[in-house]
Amino acid sequence: MPIVVISKKDPVGQSMLKLELPFKYIVEEKDTIELYDLDKKYKTDLFIVVSRHVSKAKVPVFSAHFTGELDKKKIGYTYPSYHKAFLTSISNLNPKFEVTTEPMHHSPILSVPVLFVEIGSSEKEWRNMKAVEMLVKAIDETLKCKIKSTPAIGIGGNHYPKKFNKLIIEDEYAFGPIVSKYYIDYLTEEIFKELVEKSVEKIKVAFVDKKVKMKREIETWCNELGIEMVRV
Repeated sequence: MPIVVISKKDPVGQSMLKLELPFKYIVEEKDTIELYDLDKKYKTDLFIVVSRHVSKAKVPVFSAHFTGELDKKKIGYTYPSYHKAFLTSISNLNPKFEVTTEPMHHSPILSVPVLFVEIGSSEKEWRNMKAVEMLVKAIDETLKCKIKSTPAIGIGGNHYPKKFNKLIIEDEYAFGPIVSKYYIDYLTEEIFKELVEKSVEKIKVAFVDKKVKMKREIETWCNELGIEMVRV
């Protein structure tokens, strides 16, 4: 069973702690990206971390992503179906905010998947109790995850990959690792295989943005691993 993690230093977490929550959770003193010892303190197959989302555009948004730092060759574990469950759950609530996945980025990287579920992108949204209540409902639905889906990996696209987002919310696919175009230069055969291997659910499809230049290399890697490659 996944464990929901709320940080006292995170403004969304602070807002959430004002509510009576329908699920079990743990409260941590450290900020969300500093939770390096969670897997030493608790046993679970997934940590769901409640967090703020920050962007210069300050667009109101609900987002979700797994952790990992490809530029440092630090690859996090992923759990595709829970990622899909959260994004579809929050989308089904018809929020006025945007709903989007994000590529794998930042810490903590643990021995199990870490899924960040976020509200953005400014203090106004972090303290918006209606948005926080909606986040609570989506997390509650996510914890009951019974989604049947096709696990996938996404390569390319920007930080808010619309093509992958549509496949998650409107189609059968559940994305584990997503590598944005900004980190393509760090993608090697070794890292690609590690991304695939660190998915809790077996990756069946690799969606590769048409603008990615190394499609031939990726296709070779996919063939070796028995993964279907689809250009989008």
